[in-house]
Amino acid sequence: MGLQKKQLIGAHNVNDFIQDGKSISVGKEMILTPGAKDILLNKGIRICYEKTETEENCSERIVEDVASQEEQKKKVTAVIVRLLHKEYGIDNPEELQDISLQVLEKIYNKEK
Repeated sequence: MGLQKKQLIGAHNVNDFIQDGKSISVGKEMILTPGAKDILLNKGIRICYEKTETEENCSERIVEDVASQEEQKKKVTAVIVRLLHKEYGIDNPEELQDISLQVLEKIYNKEK
């Protein structure tokens, strides 16, 4: 029994695998890198794992991925606020929020 070669889906080629602009099917023979997953999540692309998940499981994974992305945004926001406060002396909550939202917009919408 020979080893089956896996196909790597990374940031460099993830767009080649997107189906109908809405989803990507990842088979057992594929490896999805974290960078590729981030790109897909930022574009709102649904990730479905072939033959290992039903449509219901795929939907559950979408909810988990969105929650994960929101948690990531909270962490990034905290870093931005600390940086603005420590390095630039910005203390005004409204100004911190405004700048943070602008930075998040740049970070998460650069691929769209």
